[in-house]
Amino acid sequence: MTETAKALVPQEAPGTDAEASTAERSIFISYAHEDKDFAFNLASNLKLHEVSVWIDYQGIRVGDRVDDVIENEILACSEFLVVLSPDARKSDWVKNETQFALNEKKPVLPLLYRQCRIPVNLTTVRYVDFTSNHDKGFAELLRTRGEIAKELPAEIPAEIPAEVPTEILPKPPLYRRLLLPIICLGALLSILIILAIRFLNPTSNTSVTFTRAGSGGTTIYAHVQNTGRAPSTMRSYWLRFGGGPIDDANLVPVSNTPSVIPAGGQADIVLLVRQLTPSRRPGTSDRYTCTEVDSLLKNKNVTLDIGVDESNGRISRKVSFDSFFLHDLINNKLVCREE
Repeated sequence: MTETAKALVPQEAPGTDAEASTAERSIFISYAHEDKDFAFNLASNLKLHEVSVWIDYQGIRVGDRVDDVIENEILACSEFLVVLSPDARKSDWVKNETQFALNEKKPVLPLLYRQCRIPVNLTTVRYVDFTSNHDKGFAELLRTRGEIAKELPAEIPAEIPAEVPTEILPKPPLYRRLLLPIICLGALLSILIILAIRFLNPTSNTSVTFTRAGSGGTTIYAHVQNTGRAPSTMRSYWLRFGGGPIDDANLVPVSNTPSVIPAGGQADIVLLVRQLTPSRRPGTSDRYTCTEVDSLLKNKNVTLDIGVDESNGRISRKVSFDSFFLHDLINNKLVCREE
């Protein structure tokens, strides 16, 4: 029975056609509104097997007193089918109809449509399972009622009735049944590909840290670390001033500075600054004076740029710091005209 309320009007007098049809009915189907598609298909397939069925959407007319009609139909039925699901467990109509049928000693047959906990008042009653295979569940329902098709050959197992339609109840579309396995398979393949790339093609990952400028005003110290799983090779060293007021300077590693950093390794490097040249003033061929350079460098960041050959190609590893740390070096290596 659904939970849709209907208008209340006086019942028909005894002896009407409606009462006569009630006497002919044999099965009452109780269900939650959310399971109506299953219940309607169940009723249709039972009727195909010449089983008398009463279900609310066909048996209640506009103006009927819903509770009275339900009570009369349960009293008149010879069997009571209740469709079980999580929504049915929440339905007061399903609970009340089932308990009334039990109180009236009606044969009650639960149909497990969707997985849920069996209500306590039905735990001693064997149910028919529709959760895994609708066709097999319907065959079991017919067998329970003694309605197996008469044409079933003797050599065919009893659990496969010959007259049960191949599409008794609606099944989920094929794409829905395949969607979850496809998603799981795709996720598994993605993980395997990532692991394969990581372990079969190890990568390097180099980072640079500025340490200090030498007190003599000629060298820069830095720390290089490789946290990857493949070695990295340092190819170039530049001191970049971000467009002025000093031209970018190519640095030279001292003789004992390592050029290759092994996987998981680290090293301190020493870079020699040979000469710093002021940049040209925008739009002219004249270069900045020493005084202008000193003024323009205030609060300006300088970048140490190291070109590194890693497993996935040449990469520029940079670290920025305040030009203040190069004060002695700039005074010592800057070649500019005086005003």
